[in-house]
Amino acid sequence: MIVLPERFFLPAASILMLALTWLIYFQGLGGPLLLDDSPQLQPILSQADSPPGDLVDAFAISTSGPLGRPVSMLTFVADAVLHGDDTRWWKHTNVLIHLACGILVFALTTVLVGHTQASPRIRPSMFGVAVTALWLLHPLQVSTVLYTVQRMTELSTLFVLAGLLCYALGRIAHERSAVRGWVLIGVAFGVFYPLGLLSKENAVLLPLYCTLLEIFVFRMQGHGSIGMQVKALHAFLALGYLICAVVVLFDVAGIVRDSYAYRDFSLAERVLTQPRVLVAYLLQILVPVPGQLGFFHDDIVVSRGFLDPATTLAAWLVVFALIGSAIVAWRRLPLYAFGILFFFATHLLESTVIGLELMFEHRNYLGLLGILLAGGDLLRQVVPKPSAMAAAAAVLVIITSALTFDRVQTWSSPGELYVAAYESHPASPRVNLVLANAATATGDFTAARRHLLRTGSGFGSVLHGLFLDCLESGALTADRIAAIRNVEHGVVEAHTTSSANSLVTSIVDHDCRVDDERLLAMFDVMLSARIRSDMDHQQLLMAKARLLESVRDPGVALLAYSGAQSATPDDALPSYTAADLLIRHGRFEEALNMLGAADGIDANGRGHRRALARTIYAGFGELLDSREMYDLAADVYRQASRRFPADAFFYLSAANALISGGDPDAAAALIDQMLDERRADIAGTAALYEAVVARLGNMK
Repeated sequence: MIVLPERFFLPAASILMLALTWLIYFQGLGGPLLLDDSPQLQPILSQADSPPGDLVDAFAISTSGPLGRPVSMLTFVADAVLHGDDTRWWKHTNVLIHLACGILVFALTTVLVGHTQASPRIRPSMFGVAVTALWLLHPLQVSTVLYTVQRMTELSTLFVLAGLLCYALGRIAHERSAVRGWVLIGVAFGVFYPLGLLSKENAVLLPLYCTLLEIFVFRMQGHGSIGMQVKALHAFLALGYLICAVVVLFDVAGIVRDSYAYRDFSLAERVLTQPRVLVAYLLQILVPVPGQLGFFHDDIVVSRGFLDPATTLAAWLVVFALIGSAIVAWRRLPLYAFGILFFFATHLLESTVIGLELMFEHRNYLGLLGILLAGGDLLRQVVPKPSAMAAAAAVLVIITSALTFDRVQTWSSPGELYVAAYESHPASPRVNLVLANAATATGDFTAARRHLLRTGSGFGSVLHGLFLDCLESGALTADRIAAIRNVEHGVVEAHTTSSANSLVTSIVDHDCRVDDERLLAMFDVMLSARIRSDMDHQQLLMAKARLLESVRDPGVALLAYSGAQSATPDDALPSYTAADLLIRHGRFEEALNMLGAADGIDANGRGHRRALARTIYAGFGELLDSREMYDLAADVYRQASRRFPADAFFYLSAANALISGGDPDAAAALIDQMLDERRADIAGTAALYEAVVARLGNMK
């Protein structure tokens, strides 16, 4: 048997591990966009051919998260610039970030094992390779890596791992150089901490992870005054934790309780349920078979008491037992203690009191490392021979690789993904909604209604049923519309707004006969109910506005658009849509004023409506040109050029309209201004530029 020296083993094993991970994930790059992918990424995908500067201006700040997650968003913009709307490449970027995280997992694990191992019985690099391979190739990671928008989680993890590595290296460097050690720790908190926060807010827990690392691995020790300095640092961090706790306690309503306003579980019920969720995560890590996984976990039963369901109390006991074992074993098994507490610490934001959804697999992306460290530390105690440990690790890597390959294949196509999700979670409302839509697309209304029954009894299900009535029979009966009043504790959410839009489209397109007054009254019932978010409020009002425009005077629809704009003051969509309505009804001056107001909102908000604005301006100007309303057309194009100063099309179109209106001097001045101030690049509009210049030459 040939045994490679460590200097050859390490690079060979690392290359093999990274290559295998890449090859497995490469099979799944063609998978679908899911859940949060569409609202976050579809606007960028739809404008992927825009100039890079426009994309940065429009999408550098996300609509999710209080900090806007600009680091993550800029990587999505980079994908749009480099790869357009080909989401295979976007997912490929996720895979590369996953590999980068794996490299940091290896470095951190190797450093920690080397520091905590009393005797060189097991080479730290071998331990690091095993943990990293399992972390990279664990099937639980698939639902983070191939869920495109969860790049935010990946990047946050990348910078947290880099911060932890710098902290660990800094503490080791303290043995030789205090300055070098503090510089490394300063990089952890001064560089990687803010980068993590600006990727996703979960990185806020990095200081806590460093404290755990200090307590269980480095134990507040150091030569000379280093020990006191380290204790002072963590006392300062502890003060920060205390201040955060006090802020939460003094503003429980704003920070915690408000997040439950539109949930079907209470704060107490969520706290009771989360130990069951954490135990489910542990089972997914330890026994990652398809039946344990599935991505959609919105069918989880809420705990109403310690014995309702009966597994609630057992889950609480398991969690306390694990935490207790870590505290008891911290001297003899430091990595076990750190790993167990690290896993639970990674869930402090998303698995405690904040009213988020109960369960998502990507919440374990970083925490998985804690369980692998803990398991590895136990294994090296009970399996004393390095060769036996290596064999056990190899078997585990082979098993997880096979399971991950199978899961990646499932994620490679929407059909396979949703069928597998349904097999694992047949009661999941989200899965059944997807399957209902798929059945509707094939005209199988019986199957569509069967799946729809499993999505719940809320507003969304009722509206979706009405939409199916429209498609199947071309009419809505009064009693079916009245069913909306029977919805108990109804909440307006994404299913409600998507079904409302589908229903209104069917009616506006004259595919469905309906009593308009009853339908409008139905919208009023929903608008007086609980509405999950401002965006849902906006979408419902806009659906009502479209209906109003088709059955009443457009002035009434404008009031609904105004209400939608008030609901989302940072999103100009309602104002742009209202301007489009005014254009279609010949109210051109009002439309121009409305576009100006929308531009102001879009410029000061998060700016995701540039493509819509450009389309409306271009169409508006062309309409006026066709009606020989050249002066007003020139005003429209000039206003558009102020909104899009780098777009030569609008300057040249304004000049063209001025020429047609008999004012060549103003047209020439406008072109000279554009060229002198280098406002716009005419390369993309060379034909239009030559045509306008030729017209000017002919008139002179």
